[in-house]
Amino acid sequence: MCRRLVLWCCCAMVLGWVGSQAFGATLDLQIKDGLDDAEEHLADGSMDIDSTDLEFPYEDNGTPSATDPQLNIFRFNVALPKGAVVTKAYLEVEQDETKGNDKPVNVIIEGQLTPDAPAVKNVAKNLSGRAPWTVAKVKWTVPMGGKNNDKFQSPDLSAILTEILAQDGWASGNALLLAIRDDPDSPSTGLRCVESVEGEATAAPKLHIEAVVAKATNPDPKNGAVDVTSALLVWTAGDNAVAHNVYFGTTATLGAAELVSPGMPAPMYYHVAGLTPGATYYWRVDEIAVDGTITPGDVWSFSVMPVAASSPSPADGAVWQRSDTTISWKAGAGAVSHKVYGGNDKAAVTAGDAGTLLATQAETSFVVGKLAPLTVFYWKVDEVDAAGAVVPGPVWTINVAGMNTGSWKTAAAAATPGFLATYVKNGTYDIGTFGGEMTYEFVVRSNPDEKMTSMALIGRMDFGDTKMGLKYEQWNNTKHYGATAFGVKDYDYGVANAPGEYTHLIFVASTAGKKTDLYVNGVLKGSVPVAVILSGQVGIGRAIRQNGTFVDDFDGKILGVAIYDRILTDAEITANSTAFLQGGPEAVSLTLVIGNGADDAEEHLAANMDVGSSDLEIPYEDAGTPSSTDEQLTCLRYLVPLAKGAQITKASVEFTCDETKDGSKPVNLIIEGQLALNPPAFTTDAKNLTGRAPWTKAQVPWAVENWTAVGQKSTTADIAAIIQELVNQDGWASGNAMVLAFRDDKANPSTGQRCADAYEDGPALAPVLHIEALLPWAP
Repeated sequence: MCRRLVLWCCCAMVLGWVGSQAFGATLDLQIKDGLDDAEEHLADGSMDIDSTDLEFPYEDNGTPSATDPQLNIFRFNVALPKGAVVTKAYLEVEQDETKGNDKPVNVIIEGQLTPDAPAVKNVAKNLSGRAPWTVAKVKWTVPMGGKNNDKFQSPDLSAILTEILAQDGWASGNALLLAIRDDPDSPSTGLRCVESVEGEATAAPKLHIEAVVAKATNPDPKNGAVDVTSALLVWTAGDNAVAHNVYFGTTATLGAAELVSPGMPAPMYYHVAGLTPGATYYWRVDEIAVDGTITPGDVWSFSVMPVAASSPSPADGAVWQRSDTTISWKAGAGAVSHKVYGGNDKAAVTAGDAGTLLATQAETSFVVGKLAPLTVFYWKVDEVDAAGAVVPGPVWTINVAGMNTGSWKTAAAAATPGFLATYVKNGTYDIGTFGGEMTYEFVVRSNPDEKMTSMALIGRMDFGDTKMGLKYEQWNNTKHYGATAFGVKDYDYGVANAPGEYTHLIFVASTAGKKTDLYVNGVLKGSVPVAVILSGQVGIGRAIRQNGTFVDDFDGKILGVAIYDRILTDAEITANSTAFLQGGPEAVSLTLVIGNGADDAEEHLAANMDVGSSDLEIPYEDAGTPSSTDEQLTCLRYLVPLAKGAQITKASVEFTCDETKDGSKPVNLIIEGQLALNPPAFTTDAKNLTGRAPWTKAQVPWAVENWTAVGQKSTTADIAAIIQELVNQDGWASGNAMVLAFRDDKANPSTGQRCADAYEDGPALAPVLHIEALLPWAP
């Protein structure tokens, strides 16, 4: 019954495609953004991005001179795939003024040779600096004597466009840029003045394109798609294709053995054998034209939704920080519940031992709370379907952060080391250049059962003139800390090391003093009569040779390394040691994103809510002369994983420009927060934003910079005071939501507008909240 239904659907689709197939593509594109038509004065490289007209190839009328030649550009987004063959194309412009049109104008048209021409910026030489240009160039003798509003079409530009679309990296929707400059072989003596989008939007320059796309395009599933469940593959047929060779397999190399459907009559293929859960498949469609010509297609891929749990968070092998509390995963296909296992015994977790079962639940996240420092936590999720069948999941690993490592890093960073790293694996590192006075700082825990005869913390040997190192275990099994000049002399501090214990070590080396002092847990314990000075390539957790081999591997965990180009003071040594041994504030940096379309919204103060818009206009909906009828309140909502008591040191929101309309007129805003413990997502209910009072006492004014380029990033003034007030509320808990509001500053009213991308325009473009904070220490 199911197969008959599939085949019937396929037949219906075949008839639909055969009856509606079109040959060739025709595009008529018009400049819509002021940054997509621009001029550069070549004499000094200055830009003119918002002129109401475009003069080429000279700015001024009269006898042209070297002081006023110009380069003009036109930028268009073109919905044609890589390899499309342009059969006809021309640029159309409309005359704006008659100045200079009684004299000859001879220009060269060429294209910027890049697969996605960037937007124009108001930066000197932004146009002339865009080389390389296309090999294809078209000469245009522009007619003389035209009248205002006359339209002029360039000669055929198909060679230029075909060259651009053939580049590796070109994709449908990318931007191409055309440039017009004077023809040096036949210099112009006149000029032509045409409309720009700022002068008359409906008469802005246009690009007409006619093209043939011989390749198969627009695969469904999309190239790189994940969690695919359907075995039906669909694509857009190449122009003039009458049949299709479909290749399908499990490797990217698709040959004759993978030809599963030769001469398919319609642009679709159903893989009757079905899809293996979790597998990755590769497919290609070669198009067959009427005359038998075959056009090979691109290789596409997709991954099938697995039945086992996948996509663990934290990722497999990640380091679990002190602030972490929750694990999560992506459910397998058909799962209705999840059996969560976890513990420090890998074998027991792998076997699904009852003692490691943490929960059986419907949710795809689980709060594990705090984990023991410096342990390895193993976990897995077995999926249970509606019939009760269990699909075992893979075992994932979390490396639990060490004792107060974050607190130590915060303290060490304040002392400005030249090299700073945490959870350092034994290996080779470039620590930078240092002088004759140095401090080396380590926080470590060696294996309590280690049996190494010698263990280096840092060192290099047979490597230029430097053959020095610092030892956790001096050779040969002294059980003492040491230093060494490899091949020359070993130095024993006579201070017992501490296998299995968390230890803070500082070595202070002085060339002038001809010594290296040792501090253990903040206390001076010994000294040796040699200055260990290292720079550049060194081994950390081992001593390296120039040929890449090493000796004296450290058996244990190096939780942190800091290296300073000076001698730390006693106060700094004590502070860093205390931060590790006793704890202290930990610096964290958060980048928080909008979770869904209901977390960014606008309220028209004189009208209704807008929760689903693809952009956010602040503080007015319409460009032009602002009025009280189109004023808006814009709000953003974020989930914030900070506990009560966190000290906010810096915070801001970063917006992405969606449109530049009125982007150069003043906009002055007030930013504030909704004074609530866990405000809900936005709805379409009337006054859903303005009705959210009370607001924070902290209010931050923001004079917004000009937005002159689509994609431009703009960061608010520091809003740390607002975030601090919200996390200080009684009852605040980590993971709660907070709402930020942006409204017009009535003490300094805006006359312009800023149009930002919303979540609906692409999650990666939505406003981002950045927070830097110090987490309070708790024993």
